[in-house]
Amino acid sequence: MTTTRDIVTAYYAAFNAGDTDAMLALVADDVRHDVNQGEPRHGKALFAEFNAHMTRCYRERLGNLTIFAEGNRAAAEFIVNGTYLATDDGLPEATGQTYVLPARRLPVGERQRADRPDHHLLQPRRLAAAGRRMTVGIAPVTGAALAGVLPALARLRIAVFRDFPYLYDGDAAYEADYLAGFAAAEGAVVVIARDGDAIVGAATAAPLAAQDEAWQAPLAAAGFNVARTFYFGESVLLERYRGQGIGHAFFDHREAQARAHDASHAAFCSVIRAEDHPARPHGHRPLDAFWRGRGYAPLNGVTAWFDWKTVGGSGEERHQLQYWTRAL
Repeated sequence: MTTTRDIVTAYYAAFNAGDTDAMLALVADDVRHDVNQGEPRHGKALFAEFNAHMTRCYRERLGNLTIFAEGNRAAAEFIVNGTYLATDDGLPEATGQTYVLPARRLPVGERQRADRPDHHLLQPRRLAAAGRRMTVGIAPVTGAALAGVLPALARLRIAVFRDFPYLYDGDAAYEADYLAGFAAAEGAVVVIARDGDAIVGAATAAPLAAQDEAWQAPLAAAGFNVARTFYFGESVLLERYRGQGIGHAFFDHREAQARAHDASHAAFCSVIRAEDHPARPHGHRPLDAFWRGRGYAPLNGVTAWFDWKTVGGSGEERHQLQYWTRAL
């Protein structure tokens, strides 16, 4: 028996395959299509027309797809990874810009396609706030090409980590030494976010076995296979580019690199700060919910200690960091 979950799963599989005929086969003839901007469209003919237009202007693939289904109702959450192929009405000129957008869809229907005349299908392709978002390209950099992005990564680390919770008073000489060692690791990746020619964000990852013993030891003691664990280092993004799904893209690319190197787990650290820390900004929200949404969880009692110079301090201070992990 075909369930609502089966239908929704097949629909998004067809979407990712670019098979619009298969998508059309999964909706009723009198489908109602609620687009993000504009009035609802009724009927398969208008839905087919919409898909043809979107296929011409955009190439998209959905990542981190999660489907929720209960009875005859279902919903889906995912990340849209897209390329702007041809200029669309009312939007900037298309030059192959890429974009990353978090999205949520709420398809509703009966268990069998023929029995769901009131099926509501929210627009499967979305391009909101296209102007700035579509100028940001995100791509992984590996191997010899890493040398070309390390200076920008150093500047971002110093700028972004100066803020709470890291409060890092960065040093250019230390950055150069640290990043050179990172880039030398086989399998290392830096995921770069560019707005035009400017690097506005970056995230790093490398095999845990290539990290210093101080990073390896807590996870090894907790039973992790160091040889099959990838360590995710910094994730730094200028403030005005946050909240656009770029953080998800950083994780997508790093997790893909980890899987490509046969990693079974990914791990990273977050600095631990007291709730009443005097430098904590009013209304500060930690990233715990975002990390949990990506499937990561803190390892109870598994921490590391590292020294760095704190903004406003007189010298290096000890800082405790919490390990987070997830199975890949």
